[in-house]
Amino acid sequence: MYRDELFEKVWKILFSDKKDQVDCSDPEIRGIIRRMKRTLTTTEPDYKSMWKKLQVEQQRRRLKLFVRWSAAVILPVLVLSVSYLWRNEEPSLTSMRLAENAPEGVRLILSDSSIVSLQARQHFEIVDDERMNVRQDRGTRLVYKERSVSDTVVRYNTLEVPAMADYQIQLSDGTIVYMNAKSRLHYPVAFYGEERKVYLEGEAYFEVTKDSLHPFVVQASNVTVRVLGTSFNVNAYPDSEKMTTTLEEGKVQVVYGGMENILTPGKQLICKLSTNEIEMREVDTEQFTSWKDGYYVFYKETLENIMERLVHWYGVEVSYQNEELRKIEFVGRLHRYERIDYLLKRMADTQNVEFVINGNVVEVKNKTD
Repeated sequence: MYRDELFEKVWKILFSDKKDQVDCSDPEIRGIIRRMKRTLTTTEPDYKSMWKKLQVEQQRRRLKLFVRWSAAVILPVLVLSVSYLWRNEEPSLTSMRLAENAPEGVRLILSDSSIVSLQARQHFEIVDDERMNVRQDRGTRLVYKERSVSDTVVRYNTLEVPAMADYQIQLSDGTIVYMNAKSRLHYPVAFYGEERKVYLEGEAYFEVTKDSLHPFVVQASNVTVRVLGTSFNVNAYPDSEKMTTTLEEGKVQVVYGGMENILTPGKQLICKLSTNEIEMREVDTEQFTSWKDGYYVFYKETLENIMERLVHWYGVEVSYQNEELRKIEFVGRLHRYERIDYLLKRMADTQNVEFVINGNVVEVKNKTD
């Protein structure tokens, strides 16, 4: 049974009598649905047992919290069994502290060039000329709420996320954007006109609110990604020689070098900026989107590609003793909020490689006896 079919079966069993109450357009509910689909196994679950557990919690919480708890109970039961060299483990105290403090240093640049420093756990609200409400909730997400006014002047805000941080933003149309480290998003505080266009440097995962009359457009360097409503990841760091779009749900159009390319779920398009070449391939999307859920997944991933991710997250530089080290492949799952020395040690334990940290530089060497 395919995952989508199994998901539909689980969903009907759990929420058949609540379908009129569950708002599937709610960003939190959409996130739960996405995570449930991704972690379904083809083994038949014990639905009755799961439902009994959920009924107890239902009596004590509102429906939205109930749906969230449903996912919390279901996901561990339905988790996809994959063999890793590195065993999945609970985050360390260091990991949890890093996660808690991750938003430190995130900056919001308003249309008048004033700067707001977004501190972790800080709650605030901005009323922008009585036209737009901007608030930070839970200290980790910025939410835009448009007011009903006749003014159609397009004004832009910019969100900057530094190394060792990630952040979420809900745009005025309801679209959710997960920002990765060392990334920058330039966007209108309210969308007007025929399209909803934002500008990205770095990496972000988008859950786009559907609007067939107003396509959502992501401009990353000279690559354009156009969608109607979907979930996808864009990796477009300025220091990289490639721009990668990975589609998880829906359908997107990527325009590069005058050519239009259509992506379907599970496909990835790599635009090689130095040669103007493109490569389309089928991938396990979790390997390219799991960062927003707090971990990395690698399957036969080269050390060079892994270190490229760590460079952006930790804000370090990397050097290799020889070119062959770049090609070493790893399989595993790592918590992204670990200290870099701990994470590199786990990698070194599985291959003939060692990592030496000198200040802000990570030296990759052959392991010596």
